[in-house]
Amino acid sequence: MNEVLRLFESLYSSIQMASRYRTTVAAIDDALFGFSFLPGRGRQYHFITEQIEMLTGYHASEISGVAASKVDWMSDVIHPDDVPRVRAHHRTLQDGHESRISYRVRHRDGNVRWLREHATPRTDATGLTAVNGILADVSEQKAAELVLLQAKKEAESSDQSKTAFIATMSHEIRTPLGAVNGFAQLLEKELDDFEEELPHDLPDQVREFVSAISERAQKLQAFVEDLFELSNVEMGKASLQIRSRDIVSITRSVADHHESHATEKGLDFELKLPETRCLAMVDERRYRQVIDNLLSNAIKFTDRGRVSLQVTFSGGEVLVSVGDTGVGISEDYQERMFDPFSQEEEWKNRRFEGTGLGLALVNRLVDMMGGRIEVDSRKGFGSSFTIHLPKGEEVHPPVPRGYVGGRGMARETPSTRPF
Repeated sequence: MNEVLRLFESLYSSIQMASRYRTTVAAIDDALFGFSFLPGRGRQYHFITEQIEMLTGYHASEISGVAASKVDWMSDVIHPDDVPRVRAHHRTLQDGHESRISYRVRHRDGNVRWLREHATPRTDATGLTAVNGILADVSEQKAAELVLLQAKKEAESSDQSKTAFIATMSHEIRTPLGAVNGFAQLLEKELDDFEEELPHDLPDQVREFVSAISERAQKLQAFVEDLFELSNVEMGKASLQIRSRDIVSITRSVADHHESHATEKGLDFELKLPETRCLAMVDERRYRQVIDNLLSNAIKFTDRGRVSLQVTFSGGEVLVSVGDTGVGISEDYQERMFDPFSQEEEWKNRRFEGTGLGLALVNRLVDMMGGRIEVDSRKGFGSSFTIHLPKGEEVHPPVPRGYVGGRGMARETPSTRPF
């Protein structure tokens, strides 16, 4: 009786476990499966839960087993365009690795659905690979992804149209604006000549108005130039001629232009350059534009103290640093300071005029030259911008064929051609 009792308890326990398994499986929407590989890299399902009918429209008995009328998973269920991807998924499983994949299936009702399969292989005692896993319907998720992708494409297209419009308008504005700026400067000169011929001075308002026109025209022209440059960069129309250049000589030339502006403002101007040549891979005009912009900002945002410009080596890079003791930049704004048209909204800085284009253009140009820019700043203590540029190499002119050096004379080497 004890043996019968133990056998009954074991049987009852097995029935309970099977019941719990069926209850658990029935409570989920995903299908569980197990299959092995056929010689033609197809699947032979050993078992699959009833949820497969909801996912594909086919009953589990039509997919599993060896009946002649059963549905072939690869040819009848999987979408033809996704069969190569599923075969690659099979190869990963046969190599003994876990694999996940999303693919389309042709539902029995004619619709196309997306399934996500998570499969784990194991090798049985006979050496054959058996795979167990789970299938989930992700059609709604894929539909949402497609909607987001379409929205992203439309947004990018709209942004490109906006950028192209800005570039076109900037180009059209530059010509008349250049004329306004030129005539304003000419008018200032004419006032000087005209005033020498008059017995009395012109009213102060006349010179003030002309100076205001000239100053505003120059600022507006600088804004339009930056806008035009940034638009071309955003549309991929900006061409660069990146070559190995001597950064020291170029940097000194740009610094000479700004040193007088710093001195007029009562600032110390520190220039630290290597005594030897320092080669970097840059587009010279764009590099000048970058340093010019950074120095202009440093001087503009510094009321007292100093502005510095330094060039150093660091491994395979050339570092160019522009520092100041100015107003500094808050941590919150540093995250978006390179975005076009962004400006710090703190009231202290409202007196500093700007368009928010300069740093955006600097960041794009440095990136196009294969470099990167770092910022170190504290509010009220100043800022430091460091540009990392690829180090250049000395370029020697090609030696003419047959040239043998010696006392500045060229002579032909003996010919070795066969007669």
